[in-house]
Amino acid sequence: MSVIGVQSLDTGNFEHHLLARSQKKKNRKKNIMVSLMLTSMVDMFSMLVCFLLITFSSNPEVNILNGVELPKANTGVAVKEASVIAITKDELFLDNERIGNVQQLLRNPRPLAARLEKVKKNWTEIHPGVEFTGRMNFQADKSVNSITISTIMGILTGAQFNIIQMATLPGGFNAKAQQ
Repeated sequence: MSVIGVQSLDTGNFEHHLLARSQKKKNRKKNIMVSLMLTSMVDMFSMLVCFLLITFSSNPEVNILNGVELPKANTGVAVKEASVIAITKDELFLDNERIGNVQQLLRNPRPLAARLEKVKKNWTEIHPGVEFTGRMNFQADKSVNSITISTIMGILTGAQFNIIQMATLPGGFNAKAQQ
């Protein structure tokens, strides 16, 4: 029986062909161009830089305690990082932790003085070898009378918190007159 149309393949020639082909590839210079989409990468980095510039602030942010309506002032300075003491109409807070009733603390300031001493001790532990700055940010509701504020400030200075920064909102009395 004879099969018509079937040719026999010589495998030796085929292997020789594959080996010769691979040798040609090795000897050939690689002339491959890699194309990068630089435009989209530059756009991405531009957006990243813009995002970082917008979100970065060299001044610390101080949150206003709920229940405190700050007075308005014409001038102000940048806030420096420090603990925050806040007085509402009835309560006194230090770093968002309730210390007690304002009237009771005015009669007996020991709990406030003890808490201020802890703040000072924590500061010296965090900043070893650096002299205590005595800085405190002070938030007082605009309805709190000045005698209460000055008494609390006296307690602060007695505890060696001598740099007291009063928190206010922009737009004081003369701001309307200047418009």
